[in-house]
Amino acid sequence: MTRMIRGAGRVGITSASLWICAATLALGGPVWAQGRACGSAAAVPVGGEVVRVCYTAQMADGPTVFGYATMWTDAGWMVSYDSLWSTSLVIETAVAVEVAGVPLQPGAYAVYAVPSSFEWTIIMNGNVEHLVAGEPYDDAVRSQEVGRGLARSSAISHPVERLAVRGEASGPNSGDLIVEWGRRQVRIPVRLTSGRASLSCQWGGSPEQLAARPSPPDSLDVSIGGRQVRVCYNSPSARERRVFGGLVPYDDHWRTGANEPTIIHIPFEAQIAGISVDPGDYVLNVIPSTTEWTIVLNASTNQGGRVTPTEGGGRSQYTDAVRARELGRALVPSEQTEEHVERFRIRSETTDDDSANLILEWERTRVRIPITAR
Repeated sequence: MTRMIRGAGRVGITSASLWICAATLALGGPVWAQGRACGSAAAVPVGGEVVRVCYTAQMADGPTVFGYATMWTDAGWMVSYDSLWSTSLVIETAVAVEVAGVPLQPGAYAVYAVPSSFEWTIIMNGNVEHLVAGEPYDDAVRSQEVGRGLARSSAISHPVERLAVRGEASGPNSGDLIVEWGRRQVRIPVRLTSGRASLSCQWGGSPEQLAARPSPPDSLDVSIGGRQVRVCYNSPSARERRVFGGLVPYDDHWRTGANEPTIIHIPFEAQIAGISVDPGDYVLNVIPSTTEWTIVLNASTNQGGRVTPTEGGGRSQYTDAVRARELGRALVPSEQTEEHVERFRIRSETTDDDSANLILEWERTRVRIPITAR
């Protein structure tokens, strides 16, 4: 049995075309939006549609752009790591889409970024005018954030003097918006969504790297009413450690595995632990305690996996912006088992034609999460 402790939202997404234009912060004033002048342009092919990109080709002040203190000089830009950067990009869309994993309803959105050496945090904000005006990113503007996602950054061998943007197709309904400047490249994924789960697991790394992981990737397919649900997760080992109440603290968020977030792909309307969801992809986090676990469903599938601040002494990636994307929370009982489960696993059991349980097991603890088709 489950007990609801917070209401759930609903997410509905359809596919169509996306237009991206840039806020050009040149001396002549901002230039952005459809049908207006564009300093530089690129196109991203996405599912038979064209994503158009307008941007300002800003000059670098040498081969290294990212990593310096953020400032404007007569020679060009320098951008620090781990601080907010106003990219000048404005995204306009007539339909619901995903950019860096952040679902966007029709409208215009400002794009900010927090660069780092290996990945960037991409911030989508509904206050376009603020970005164009170049004003401080204060609490009032922060409150209009739509969501945050992650985009992979990598080094390039030849420095790019002027900020450059181009597009590449990455799949039947997806593409990458590629930004290059100095010696860095970042790929921002753009995806047309159709309201159906992707039913595919996305792991970060080559097959050789994935095989070498101490906590290898795993997946589970669950049949409910003749339709498939897929769960993607990583499977850590106990290795003679106390797990719950030790390695995984009680009363704190856990990513329900290791490495990337655990994601449920579901292509139909359902209830997960009593939380109503539309077709889509959802992150499954949990908060364990001694007798019951809190199930936390979140629509921000591009969030970082680390949600517990005490994991490795790092910062939690379950930020306020990610928390705002929660669909709901529910309580399910936990039980102790006689069998010791060395490696965390998720399996399933069918309860009737339209429902099944996800069974989470590790160490000597078992939890059942019901899924019911609506």
